This record gives sequence, structure tokens and C-alpha cells, in this order.
Amino acid sequence: MTKNNLCPQSLLDYLQTLPETDLYWIGYSGGVDSHVLLHLLISIRNEINSTVSVVHINHGISQNSDRWSEHCKQVCDHLDVTFQCIKIDTECPDGESLENWARQQRYAAFSGLIDQDDILLTAHNRDDQAETVLLQLLRGSGPRGLSAMPGVKRINKGWLVRPLLNYSRKEILDYASNHNLKWIHDETNDDINYDRNYLRQVVIPDLIDRWPSFSQVVSRSARHQSEISQILEEIAAFDLEHVSGNDVKELDIRILKTLSETRIKNLIVYWLKRQNFPAPDSNHLKHILIDVVNSSLDSSPCVKWPGTEIRRYKNTMYALEPQPHHDPGQRLKWDMAKPIELTLGVLEANKQKGGGIMVELCKDNLVEVRFRTGGECIRLANRKHTHELKKLFQEHGVLPWYRDRIPLLYIENKLAAVAGLWIDKEFFADKGVESWQMIWTGKDKIFGKDQNL
Repeated sequence: MTKNNLCPQSLLDYLQTLPETDLYWIGYSGGVDSHVLLHLLISIRNEINSTVSVVHINHGISQNSDRWSEHCKQVCDHLDVTFQCIKIDTECPDGESLENWARQQRYAAFSGLIDQDDILLTAHNRDDQAETVLLQLLRGSGPRGLSAMPGVKRINKGWLVRPLLNYSRKEILDYASNHNLKWIHDETNDDINYDRNYLRQVVIPDLIDRWPSFSQVVSRSARHQSEISQILEEIAAFDLEHVSGNDVKELDIRILKTLSETRIKNLIVYWLKRQNFPAPDSNHLKHILIDVVNSSLDSSPCVKWPGTEIRRYKNTMYALEPQPHHDPGQRLKWDMAKPIELTLGVLEANKQKGGGIMVELCKDNLVEVRFRTGGECIRLANRKHTHELKKLFQEHGVLPWYRDRIPLLYIENKLAAVAGLWIDKEFFADKGVESWQMIWTGKDKIFGKDQNL
């Protein structure tokens, strides 16, 4: 938002630079910043030709949370604006920062609310931006972190916009006082055990005493870092096009290793961001370089952190969601007339003529589902000899981390089929013979690059 005096007209001028929308949401906590933003927007709602709605997130952290939600509703009723309260029912996990958890919950709620081309306005100001830069600096962040909060960014199908980033907290308080606004005070903001509160109440006042233009200068630095981040993303996008080929989910390690270490790290961060995976910290990035990029061709390394696994198979790197728990020793009875849900997808069977498991060999349509534990063999209908599953998986490029999750079908303790892949010659139905044809939704994900059946 171009810096003018804080007033309804300055907000209107700024909104007219944004994409068109039928709906503006305001993230309204009831505090002074969001109350001022709400007052500004309501003052121009006849000029913007868009619906205005308010969303309030009740984190349940304070004993006063419900009272604040009621206050926000009353304000919105008085202003004749639609109000929605979203209550967070989960509790902060042990060991996690309450500030970080609350922020994640808040933006997850916002993201689920935003529809196509909606614009969500939040009331972050220039002082918030300076605090964020300091917090990121103390965490050892690079340019992406030090660029702090962008003024405009995508959120789900719409946009997250911070129109007050160029205004100080003092300017916002002056506006609120001049218009006799009433707002709530969150007592948790007084607790200096929280990092942001400590900076706000203890550290930054001393910095401002020495350097009065502190927040302006730090915000300017954040903009410089944002420009650097944009350049880094453009470089990463160029590199990704060459390293990923036709599938953005996979990286060719041979091409990746032609880049400098700095560009490799930059590309990996960008690559994960493109797929909505959590960003790795510097330690995980180091292990990706050592344990994955520079590992031997026949290894199967894994570097993981919450929400992400990085793996290698041959010359390809993969980013995956963590695999759910799986017990390869389990045995399941399956009525082939009904679908069965497994860790890698749904398995079902349809009757046809030829090409599947002979129906007459499946007593009462029942087979036993097992999983690979080692030593399994199968004799394929089109081959003369028995083959170990281990070698067949290697031959066809089945990714190692999926091999013990592929369903194996047993009839009278004999391996009859590998779901979606092979049928043993003894159980294979010739043309015209009634058979069970298997369909397994997990089949498409188990193969490495350029490998399939």
C-alpha cells in the first residue's frame, strides 16, 4: 500500500490495485489493528462494489476467548456486516511453540474459508513486519525468511493481502483514538515469555530510542530481501525445468549434480515449495546433499522431517508424504466380491473371461492378502522359470520403499498373484475361463522414473 495518511481513501486507492473480487474477508481479532482495518473497509463498502465479511478465529488460548468472540460479533452486528467465528478445537502439541501453532491453525482455517478469487485482508502493520524480520534473523533464516510478510500472496484459490504494512502501530492507534473505536486487549500479548512479545516490549523500544526510524529501515531491508528471494525463485524455476524434465515431482540427480551446491539447495527448497511440502531447515538440507544427492547409485537413502520424506532410487530423487504405519507380517482374509482398503490404495476384483485368477480356485471367493517379508517366488504365465519377487521388483523398477506394501494374494498357502502386476501360472485363467481381474489403485505410484508394466 503506497504510503499516504491512514484513511478510507488510502485503503480504497490500494484495493483498486488488486485483482477484482466479489468478496473481501477481514481477519478480525477484535484488537486495535484489525478493528481499524474493519472501520476503514466499512467506510468504503459502497465504493468497492464487493461483499464484506468478517472471520474471527477463537484459539481458546485465553480464558477470555469466548468473551472476545462475542464482542467481535456485537461489533459486526452493529456495523451490519456478516460475521463468522471459527473455533479451534485442537490443543498445541507438546514441545511446539504456542505462537507457531496458533499461526498455523489460524491460516489453515483461513485457507479452508477462501473461495475462488476471494481476498482476505489482515491488519499486520510495519512494526509487526520489523518484529518478524528480527525473529527470522534470530532463527538464522536466509532471504526467504528475512523477506518477512509479503503484502500480497496466494492463499488457496484467493489472495491474502496486508494493506497496513506501510503504517506504524502508532499511526493505527492514532486513527483508532480519533474515531473513538473500542477494542479488546489480549492479555497474552503482555506475556514476555513469548518471543514476539519480548521483542515488542523489551528489545525494540530500546532500539527505537537509539534509532527512531528502526521499523522503517527494517521494513525496507525486508523488501530488499523479498527482491532477492524473487531472483532466487526465478533461478530455481529455470533449474527445475532442466532437472525435473516432464515430471516436477522428480529430480534427475545426474543433472542436479552439475549445479553448484548453492543452486542445488536453492532448487530443492523451491521444488518442495512447489509441491506444498514443509521447508527443510539447514541441517536437513545438508543431509539431503550428503545422504541423497551424493549417495551411491544402489543405495536407498531417506531424509525426513515432519510432513516430508526425501528418497532416492537410482538416479532420481523423490519428495513424498510420510508413509503410514504398515505391518508386513499381517494377513487379511479378502472376499474378492468386495473392495478392500490397504495402505497403498484400494484393491478390488471384477469377474471376466480369461486373464485373471481362475474363479474355480477361489473357494467362496476368498483369498488371503499378505505382504512381502522375503523369499517369495512366482512363476509367470509367459516364462519358463520361477522368479524371486525381489528380482522382479528390481527388474521393473518398483520403488524400494513400496515393495513390502504391495498386496500378495495367497490361495491355500501358495502365492497366486501380486496385485495389479503378475499372476502365477498355476492360477492363471486362459482365454474363455471365468476369472477374477484385479484392479489396484496403488499400482501407479510404485514405479520409478521411466519404469512400468
